[in-house]
Amino acid sequence: MKKILCLGAILALLMPVTLTAQTSPDAEEWLKKLTGLYEKAPFSVDLEIAMGGGTPMPIGGIKGKLIQGDKTHMKMTMETLPTADGQGMSMNIQVVADGETAWTEVDMGGMRQVMKANIEQAAAMSQGMMGGMGGGGMDPIAQLEAMAAMADFTVAGTEGGEVRLVGKLKEEAKAGMGQQAPPGLDTMTMVLDAETGFPRALLIGDEAQPMVSMKFANLKFLDSVEEGTFDYTPPEGVPVMDAAAMMGGGGGGQ
Repeated sequence: MKKILCLGAILALLMPVTLTAQTSPDAEEWLKKLTGLYEKAPFSVDLEIAMGGGTPMPIGGIKGKLIQGDKTHMKMTMETLPTADGQGMSMNIQVVADGETAWTEVDMGGMRQVMKANIEQAAAMSQGMMGGMGGGGMDPIAQLEAMAAMADFTVAGTEGGEVRLVGKLKEEAKAGMGQQAPPGLDTMTMVLDAETGFPRALLIGDEAQPMVSMKFANLKFLDSVEEGTFDYTPPEGVPVMDAAAMMGGGGGGQ
């Protein structure tokens, strides 16, 4: 269980806070395109999250694939990557939001566990992870929207079919993170596709050696998704934990 919570702490770096109006007008226009991405769904995209910056982490990163139906329907399959020294936790992770419930299945070397929370509970838990700031989102696109709200951005360049936005973390965002904010987590670089506005990369920390980087590739806008894509049933015999009860310190298995 502690290993699963470690992953939650890493992903908490990507949770929402409230947007203020310090971002430059041209950068704000590009950031608004993130909100419009759900209107282009369904789509699929590959993603990779890398950890660096000299901060010890239980994993080296995450790679996977996202299928997005809308704000409450998504499926993401991921596997963890080893650390630079070849160590770290080895996990396969599946996250499914079926419109009402968000399911997270974690497989650590054959030892599986499932966590569940309804959409409202998931939002409340992510709010708690960020010290009570902002709402919550279960998918990377919502998390990118949230990251856009955490910093004041300016347009740093437009070339090669990309728009590069650079931002400084807001003081209220730092305060909301509390002890979760590692040293150096004060700069973000967001790279957007100049034609679609879809994110290609998010770099947290120094751009040359980011503490966390999230990269997207192989974007495909879909006419439809296969029936049952967003359905999920816990495997027989696998423990199911109620995430809301667990975060609140109560019981909650089934």
